[in-house]
Amino acid sequence: MRVATVLRGVWLVWLTLLFSGPLQAEIYRCPDGSFQNRPCVGEAAGKATATIADVDQGKHFIWQATAGKGTLYLLGSIHFGTQEMYPLPSVITSSFAQSDALVVEANILETDQVQLSQLLAEKAIYRDGSTLKQHLSAATWRRLAEVAASMNLPVEQINQQKPWFVSITLSALALNRFGYSEELGIDRHFLSKAQGQKKIVELESVAWQLSLFDKLTPEEQVVMLEETLRELGDGKAYFERLFRAWKRGDANDVQALFDEGVTKEPRSERVNQLMIVDRNKTMTAVLEKLASQGGRYFVVVGAGHLTGETGIIELLKAHGYQVMQY
Repeated sequence: MRVATVLRGVWLVWLTLLFSGPLQAEIYRCPDGSFQNRPCVGEAAGKATATIADVDQGKHFIWQATAGKGTLYLLGSIHFGTQEMYPLPSVITSSFAQSDALVVEANILETDQVQLSQLLAEKAIYRDGSTLKQHLSAATWRRLAEVAASMNLPVEQINQQKPWFVSITLSALALNRFGYSEELGIDRHFLSKAQGQKKIVELESVAWQLSLFDKLTPEEQVVMLEETLRELGDGKAYFERLFRAWKRGDANDVQALFDEGVTKEPRSERVNQLMIVDRNKTMTAVLEKLASQGGRYFVVVGAGHLTGETGIIELLKAHGYQVMQY
């Protein structure tokens, strides 16, 4: 078995449930070798390399956790959304209204785009003179070229990206083609409402999230890309299942999307530990520290962080919090 088994059928779901960072960031490589987050000017123009409902019945994907004088309203986010998700159920909007602060994984509206582009150029681009094609098998490269062409993305434009970033690029483009937009994501919705109105607290940061992918070994990155290429064809049906589960507050079905294909194979366990388990523990510790100060916090994190035995909900329960789902 391979590390890809932990991603089988769920890679698009991981992106939308676990990471709030900008998945459609663009890097332009100019002929002089420099990188920037906007098209090159002058003769470089055109030659640069561009990379990249209101349902008020039944349960909702939101929980209240209390301990002492602190209250956490925990909303599971889908980072790509559709217009039909809005307006959100009143139980969600009222919880936000009565909260003292908004807590998110990363404040994507305050991300310095120049700094982000520099970070991506450092971590997502081969700096040793090699190319993506040289790191892939001939069969994988041919498949990548076919998929990229179907998305009107010349393969030459991603030939210097590392596999993990190509995987994100293709997944984001696929979600757009399925009709989902990052602009309509849950976290972005509440960040826009909180600006200038509520204190915003980051649990992580975009830079920190990107550093996680950089920790994957070259082999793990290639397998991630290969699995993404295999699964893009079924991604729409899979994401629609996720979307329906989120709307009806079905935490078990959302967790099932993660459990499918997960094995005890060492490499898949490492990816799971790095991307989910460790982050859940760290975020829970920060949330508990906030709650200990008293007050009400509206917390928006990827829905996949709330579910399962190692999810934030169960961690809070184990630490004595009274938790109920709305």
